[in-house]
Amino acid sequence: MTLEASFDQQAKAFDRRAGIAEPDCKKIAEILNSFYQKTSQRKWLEIGAGTGQIGELAFNTTDNYVGIDISKEMLNIFRRKVKDAVLYQADGNEPWPIASKSVSLSFSSRTIHLLSADHVLNELQRVHLEGYFLIGRIRRDKPENIKDMMKNKMREILHSLGHQSRKGEENRRLLLDHLCERGAKRINPIVATSWDEEHSPLRSIESWLSKDGLAGQKINSSIKEECMKKLSAWAVNRYGSIKYQETVRQTYLLEGVELNAFCQQK
Repeated sequence: MTLEASFDQQAKAFDRRAGIAEPDCKKIAEILNSFYQKTSQRKWLEIGAGTGQIGELAFNTTDNYVGIDISKEMLNIFRRKVKDAVLYQADGNEPWPIASKSVSLSFSSRTIHLLSADHVLNELQRVHLEGYFLIGRIRRDKPENIKDMMKNKMREILHSLGHQSRKGEENRRLLLDHLCERGAKRINPIVATSWDEEHSPLRSIESWLSKDGLAGQKINSSIKEECMKKLSAWAVNRYGSIKYQETVRQTYLLEGVELNAFCQQK
């Protein structure tokens, strides 16, 4: 199954399964807007706009917002929230359907680690006249929190079954490092919001089973089932039950770069 088809299939349940509460989305959007207000206020571009949890709030500030996403079904949900939204179905690893030198703020949260760093660098330099590129990500405060432990063990088991997984944090860091090497100025990470969430091994497993891929890869259903079987057994051994719950503190960080000098590079 293609990445487009996978996200299409997730669209209806995406906000419920992986969404962020509206008050937290508002805090994130307010910080993004504070950066946008420092620019010439050209286009506000979201790469991986999804169902519009953040993008919908950008319309409180500007009619220059534009979103791109690989999933038609995700964007259909976004359009139901904002009828006149300018949205393009596009693969972020292909040329972006955005005019050159028309953007002053770019933002991505759940997509950028899936894209080629070189392609993102080239497209940011093409579409930006000046401004900022910001990435949103979630950090969990306890090193051995149940959510990250389940994710790390899943990837370990998947690797033992012959499949690598994408390393999102490494990819984000590499992209920002490359931008700075080409003149961009790093922005200190900003804590946008934090919240507590009850989580269990069962919730992780159900979430992964609801998707066609696993760890950012296309995975055969039999391999996926074997991975989840081994992961369930591990979780029972560690936590006593796959229904064991604990509170996970999650913090949403914004990090990124100022692009002014980068945009002047030839």
